[in-house]
Amino acid sequence: MTCEGTSDDLIGEALLIGVVEDQVKNATTEVDISSLSLPKPKPITNSQDQRLVEQLADTIRVIGDRLDQDQRFNDMIDGLVCVADKSSFWKLVEKVFCNEQITWGRIIVLFYSVGKLSVKMVLAHLPAVFTDILNLSLDFFRRKLLQWICNMGGWTAALTLDLRKHSGPTPADDMAPQTITDCGNFTRDLKQRGFCACPLFLQTLGP
Repeated sequence: MTCEGTSDDLIGEALLIGVVEDQVKNATTEVDISSLSLPKPKPITNSQDQRLVEQLADTIRVIGDRLDQDQRFNDMIDGLVCVADKSSFWKLVEKVFCNEQITWGRIIVLFYSVGKLSVKMVLAHLPAVFTDILNLSLDFFRRKLLQWICNMGGWTAALTLDLRKHSGPTPADDMAPQTITDCGNFTRDLKQRGFCACPLFLQTLGP
């Protein structure tokens, strides 16, 4: 891939790892983050790129807070927790991008969802699954999303859309919980595939 090793690659890697680390730290103080084998992103020496990572992370937090308020989104995440098989996980993740359509909104949703799903795996004491999810997500970013991001003008283009403030028929609509859940039909697909109806992390934690 021509974009691997570029600033857009480094920014995406740092952003995804940072989102996961931030959500795990905020969710629990009982887990030592260093025990999770969280990969270290390659250093970003350009101050403008560092600032861009911070701005993108802030955007994801704002949008994530909005998504957290919708039960459909939370049900979708709980359904994903049932999936431990790598091939099934890939199929479910790729459902975020219906008809192979990539948008900034769906990329933001994927990054936030990976963080939220990772938290649930940590709380369920499943460090190996946590590691698998993050590694698969980084690979998915490079294989499926990085070239598109480069073609769109890089991560800076995402900020020019000001996704946090958009309303109506805009790219931000891709982040609406109904759009995401209806598009992927996660819960229905999980039940049809025979996965657990009760979230795995709840089963693991017990009463």
